[in-house]
Amino acid sequence: MGLDLNQIKELLKNPENTGNISKAAKHEKRLRFHIDTSMSSQDAKSVYNDFIKYAETALTEGNYYKFLYMLRFPVYTNEVCDQIFHTLQKVNEGIDSIDTVNFTSEDAKEDYNEFDPLKNWNIESFEKMQGYINSVLIADLPQNQDLSKPEPYYYFKNIDSFYSIGSEDNVTIDNVLFINEDILFVFDDEYYRTFRIDDKREIIEVLSESKHELTYCPARFLWTDYINSEDKFVKKSPLSTKLTDLDDLLFDMVNKRSLDLHAAYPIYWVSEVKCDYKGCDGGFLKDTLKNEYIIQGDSVVKCPLCTKKRMAGAGTVITKPTPRPDEKESNTAPIGILPVDAPSLQYTAKSNAEKKLTIIKDVTGSSNELINQAVNEKQVIASLESQTAVLNSLKHNFESSKSWLISTICNLRYGNLYVGNTVSYGTKFDNISAQVLAQMYNEAKGSGLSDIELDAIQEQRIYSIYKNNPEKLNRAKLLLHLEPYRHLSKKEVLEQEISEFSLFSRENVAIKLNFSNFISRFEREQLPITQFGSELELSKRIDSILKIIKSYVEQ
Repeated sequence: MGLDLNQIKELLKNPENTGNISKAAKHEKRLRFHIDTSMSSQDAKSVYNDFIKYAETALTEGNYYKFLYMLRFPVYTNEVCDQIFHTLQKVNEGIDSIDTVNFTSEDAKEDYNEFDPLKNWNIESFEKMQGYINSVLIADLPQNQDLSKPEPYYYFKNIDSFYSIGSEDNVTIDNVLFINEDILFVFDDEYYRTFRIDDKREIIEVLSESKHELTYCPARFLWTDYINSEDKFVKKSPLSTKLTDLDDLLFDMVNKRSLDLHAAYPIYWVSEVKCDYKGCDGGFLKDTLKNEYIIQGDSVVKCPLCTKKRMAGAGTVITKPTPRPDEKESNTAPIGILPVDAPSLQYTAKSNAEKKLTIIKDVTGSSNELINQAVNEKQVIASLESQTAVLNSLKHNFESSKSWLISTICNLRYGNLYVGNTVSYGTKFDNISAQVLAQMYNEAKGSGLSDIELDAIQEQRIYSIYKNNPEKLNRAKLLLHLEPYRHLSKKEVLEQEISEFSLFSRENVAIKLNFSNFISRFEREQLPITQFGSELELSKRIDSILKIIKSYVEQ
């Protein structure tokens, strides 16, 4: 049952899941701190403040101030996350993916293919998954449209833009309320409705009311996996369990940058002279009432007086307490140079590289560098299987959302003419280079693997080479079906042919030896093989092409 007016008014006073919405939004901000290259310290203020407080507890006062200088946006771990998501994006490149939509009418099917409402789905859904894992997917209808042929469309709304989300199980969504300026949007299992509200969030008038026949709310979470059984509302990102590790890596990377500058430029120490500029705390300005550093842009505001005291040219100046007259150091020079600690530089660089690789491997199953640089087939296959397992664990989230969206849009547009859909991202992914696949193929062939296993490697290699050229990919697939003894070279075929126990067909041997010439002749006299018999089933199409090629053998 849809919400009545009194229930909507009650939700305006007591919205549902506000705590969960806040918790989910906070989790997303922590993710985006490491993911989003456009984020600034203001965008991630609470996360940024938590991070620098963590640094403050781990560093001495002098090193902490240097740390604040070195910490800039976008943060160093953005690069690590870019590598991770570059690998995970292979989930959209399933070699054996399936995407079918069924109707009782051919006209409806043709209309759907022309309408193509999900043409940008793969790009948009993957982008939302990265930094806005709790996004809500909404199927909507334009206002004032021709109801005889509605044109539904979809969009994503960030979790923190909702006023209320009704959900009994924290998985499925029963109703949503969100506000845009003075317009309240209410979607439930019966209606799309909009209301004008005042500053006190009281309804002034009904602006629109459109009934749909879905029997469910046209909104759902993009993601299915959740943090844990107690927090099903908060969705689990591929990076959720690695946030602490990313914090630690960022901490180390910032300190590594400080060491690099130490090695590149001299660090001078001078006797401390206390700064009397209001709010100055070690060269940075603090709001004395809030006891927080003042942030402008992407960094903490520096003290103007301390900044003027810095030396001209390259290098860093730090201060140390001025010795009392009765101390031994009172007669030493008021300035000195700190030497470079080479072992620390080497250790930090190695440690950061290892931490970075561990995070990438834990999230993706294996880095692409390991797969493409593995020295033997077993190493490649082990890394590939691990990465494929990760992609298979992600894909069901996208499959579920896409299937729901197709059904919702088709039910809104076609009603009973829509039958159902099948969405599978596949089980084989383009996550290995053509060069390594060629190496795998040769080793597999040499070790005597079956033709079925060789077929799989060969087909994956062809996809890897031609994936960005559908015409050439289609042609290469057809040639695989047409060429006899495709896993044997011409020399191997000839050796078998002249042997005493040959079981080869002389006709097929002739096609094998002249395959390229026969294909060229076919396309000169007929049509390109990608166009010939395109209306036929694949088996009949292959038989028709082979029949003509065999006539060349007879000639």
